[in-house]
Amino acid sequence: MKLVVGKEVKVKHLPCNGFHLIDIHIKSSFFSVYIFNKHIDMINFVNESYTCSRKMTTKIDALFMPVYLWTKNKLGRLAMTRQIGKIFLNKESLDPSVIQHECTHAALGYFSRLINGNKKGASEVSVSIERGDKEELFCKIVCILTGVVLETYYDIKDRADVNTEAGKTKEAL
Repeated sequence: MKLVVGKEVKVKHLPCNGFHLIDIHIKSSFFSVYIFNKHIDMINFVNESYTCSRKMTTKIDALFMPVYLWTKNKLGRLAMTRQIGKIFLNKESLDPSVIQHECTHAALGYFSRLINGNKKGASEVSVSIERGDKEELFCKIVCILTGVVLETYYDIKDRADVNTEAGKTKEAL
């Protein structure tokens, strides 16, 4: 499976108040990445927005949350939605290894849907993927996710540095 940024991979970046939202669409599936300005804002957002059996603690620097939402398809059968998951990051504890780690979790979620077929929510499945091809596909997914998140993060950081030099505070961004 060949994935080409711009053709099969689309990226939408939405700056919001207190965080940046990046939607990464790979063919018909997608991921949402949240990059918060402050660590505590990320913790509060996750704890207030999602009902989980355990709350996110301040010891956690980042999080990948798989999305297992079901909807009825055209035939009335239950099928998983196209959203694979959400990655939560924050600028205060962000470095390339954290981004790589969370993107690998996300890639594993997407990859498992791909190799398990349409019943798991991925429409671009080739059931005859060989082992070597599977490995290459997985690596390609990790590279795409990591590359997009890093590129967007450094773009955000560069803009924050320029605005800080112009007399604005980083918190205003």
